Amino acid sequence: MTPEQLSKAISDLGWTLGGTARFLRLRGKQSYLTVRRWLDGTSPIPGSVELIFEILQTRKIPSTKGYGDKRPKYR
Repeated sequence: MTPEQLSKAISDLGWTLGGTARFLRLRGKQSYLTVRRWLDGTSPIPGSVELIFEILQTRKIPSTKGYGDKRPKYR
């Protein structure tokens, strides 16, 4: 997800930076700055945030097929 795509997703939802930070449960008084950094490209957008916005936009949970095929062997 690019900063432009995230910006459009936030805008489409009618959210502010602060509202986005609250929804994502970001901590701290200036947590909206984290969102701003994602949008201006100074910090990478976490994969979990990309997934959340994909679900919000499509209203579908992506397939999980193939994510549990190989289990680690414990000794």
